Amino acid sequence: MKRTCHTCTVEPLSRTRARGESTQPRHVTTRILIPLDFSDCSRCALHYALSFAKSFRARLVLLYVAETNPPGTELGPSHSGELESDLRRMAQRELARLTKEEIPADMVCQSVIRTGRADAEILDVAKALNADLIVMATHSKRGEEGQLGSTAGRVASLATCPVLLVPVQKLSVPFFL
Repeated sequence: MKRTCHTCTVEPLSRTRARGESTQPRHVTTRILIPLDFSDCSRCALHYALSFAKSFRARLVLLYVAETNPPGTELGPSHSGELESDLRRMAQRELARLTKEEIPADMVCQSVIRTGRADAEILDVAKALNADLIVMATHSKRGEEGQLGSTAGRVASLATCPVLLVPVQKLSVPFFL
């Protein structure tokens, strides 16, 4: 019995094997978006994405979002140009280091830095780059073990492509805190 969703048709694995057909998915992943905050949690998500990228020969898009509007300031302007510049510089250094140390040389990798609300920017970049998969950590800023972070929850709910949420075993904070 075939099941369908808006992008693919899925047959039970046993039936495709019985007919000798390929078990490869019909939708091939070619571009994987990995939102990073440079915490150990997001590095773990990067390692999951690397294994997928190797399997599918996909390109990676590393995304850092500089959130410069502190919580509670949504109603008034509080954007700090100096804070944004500092976060962008730190992110460029960290993305370059990650690319050099953790991404295989033969893998196509692109880095993107955005400013704004993390969930909105992740969704915007995924749509603009036509991402096939988003791989991100589930951690919460509040640090409650097993708690799905609000950004991960909103991205998983609103993304137009599949989202792989990587569970966090040990909580950590981003590199700049």
